[in-house]
Amino acid sequence: MAELGTIAFATHQIAMNIQSLSFMPGQAFSMAATTLVGQLLGANKPDIAEESARQTRLLGMIVSGISAFTIFFFGKYITMLYTNDITIIEQSRICLRIIALIQPAQSTQFILAGALRGAGDTRFPLYSTIVGIWGMRVALAYLFVMIFGWGLTGAWLAIGFDQILRALVIYSRFKSGKWKHFEV
Repeated sequence: MAELGTIAFATHQIAMNIQSLSFMPGQAFSMAATTLVGQLLGANKPDIAEESARQTRLLGMIVSGISAFTIFFFGKYITMLYTNDITIIEQSRICLRIIALIQPAQSTQFILAGALRGAGDTRFPLYSTIVGIWGMRVALAYLFVMIFGWGLTGAWLAIGFDQILRALVIYSRFKSGKWKHFEV
């Protein structure tokens, strides 16, 4: 990002701060899913554990939907809390819209990974994160930014693709039900 210049780097940093704020609720719901699934599986109630994870995800999706709406339509004003530089404010618009669009995937990924961890399936979320960030995100960012020349937008598209792919992988693992049979 630093190679794209000061404005792009500053925009990226502000967008990362806003994204960090946007995934805090997802992390909180993830901890709730971890706790609920762990306790319910420990009580030998796998069906209730699954339903609890689904309900936790539903609540998380509602909160992420509100966050997405706010970021998508009011992102400019959120950016203005960080800077009054018009160029940065305008460039952040694309980054923030990408953040808004990936909110459901990000929320799903966090919450269901928490459910898997609560079941003792800790390696799968870890491996998906390693592959997603180091394989997918870094490789796509390099391709989009350095090869295709898409600049800041390319970097944020790489983040978006990573979040969506990890959400699909984690959702698939959760849906398989394998996590209900882990020995802790």
